[in-house]
Amino acid sequence: MTNSLKHEPTILLVHGDENESASILQVLKKNGFHHKLIAVKTSIEALEYVFGTGSYSGRDVKILPSLIIVEGGKDGEAEGLIRILRGYLRIQDVPVIALGQRDREKEQLEGVNNYLKKPFNFREFSDALAQLGLKSVFNL
Repeated sequence: MTNSLKHEPTILLVHGDENESASILQVLKKNGFHHKLIAVKTSIEALEYVFGTGSYSGRDVKILPSLIIVEGGKDGEAEGLIRILRGYLRIQDVPVIALGQRDREKEQLEGVNNYLKKPFNFREFSDALAQLGLKSVFNL
């Protein structure tokens, strides 16, 4: 049986601060990103998107995001989300980039593929995509 899951050039951004989310989107668009970006505020919303429940009920769950960006934070929400995502076979291979303000957060976040210290610039983001083999996915 073939794998029926598909990836579309989509970023799922999990970030509680709408202003920072808007800034991230603005930087991406300014530098040529014209693909789909789903911005959610909480881990619960992220899981609803991934699994097609709640406000994302009816979404084709066979189509996965190409990348998930998660705000590290201090409350442990990111760690819980990453742990859940890595526990499900169908989503565990989707790359995750964590955003944080301190270098020590990097060591605390298991299961992430890359870590960007805030504030970051587009070149750092582009380099992270290159390390994950995603630059061509997003045509950057």
